[in-house]
Amino acid sequence: MERVYRAPLYFRNTGLTLLALVFVLYLVGMLALMMDPVDSRLAIRTGLIFITASLPFVVLALSFFVYGSGRYILNGDAIIWERFGKQKSIHLQEISGFKERGYSPLPALVLYAPGCSLKISRFIENYTDLYASLSEKVTSIRDAEAASFPWRLQVRASYFGWNLAGLLALILIICGLGWVAMREGGSLNLERFTILTGIVSSLIGGTGATLMFSELRSLFRLSFTPDEIIADHLVGSSRRWWVDSIEAISRQPRYDVYRGGRRLIYPLVFNFSSGDSLEITDEFAAACGLSLERLEKILHRLYHQEKPVTPERDDSRLISTPDR
Repeated sequence: MERVYRAPLYFRNTGLTLLALVFVLYLVGMLALMMDPVDSRLAIRTGLIFITASLPFVVLALSFFVYGSGRYILNGDAIIWERFGKQKSIHLQEISGFKERGYSPLPALVLYAPGCSLKISRFIENYTDLYASLSEKVTSIRDAEAASFPWRLQVRASYFGWNLAGLLALILIICGLGWVAMREGGSLNLERFTILTGIVSSLIGGTGATLMFSELRSLFRLSFTPDEIIADHLVGSSRRWWVDSIEAISRQPRYDVYRGGRRLIYPLVFNFSSGDSLEITDEFAAACGLSLERLEKILHRLYHQEKPVTPERDDSRLISTPDR
């Protein structure tokens, strides 16, 4: 039986919206220049500044549209990727390895076979179901879910690297536009430009640090042993829980505010007899280099041998995965 996993319409619609917005701004700018006679050199300069400033948004819009236009088909023998009438497939028995790109602009699961590879976006609809199916059928994925005590989960340096690169790129773009706009008579007002650079760097750096801190929930490292679970935070002291005080480990749906938007998430939550809880989000798992789906299976193997079940089917099991 074939199963189809599509990219969410959000990406394609966002790309089209951005393209339409840039096109409208182009038209407004052209009409403004035509209706208000100005010096031709000033008009050309203004047009070039606007085009340069809008290019990143055009590239981003096209990327969103392309990224949101594909789908994956999983059957008993292979997984097939389709986009714009083109296909690429990998037989499941030929998959020799995989890599999870947990924290990057486009998180993905990359499957490797002799002579080819296939990248599966983690943003596709019902990715959890696809990963579970691949885990059952692909030996390399199933073997990678094995772990032994003590086992540690820690934020990777690449997480901070990606965020730092993004912040620096944004600062350079804004300061570059400011450099062009502040040139008066071919010379730059160095004092004003220095003030602008300082203000922009402080605002963007502070905002970026706040977003990273809130995204990780201040978690930096989790250590799992047969007797206890230890959580180390970026700020503050470590916290410890005894394994025998665990009452449940489950994927618990709830709404969350993320980077200004409200979304439904399914974090992995440890509930303890003391009434305390430990929540592991997709963002923290990705910052550590693996998906929450893979982490959940690793924890099953560490603390339990039973197969995960849904809460509706069996409430007596310790670890459960919600139907989506």
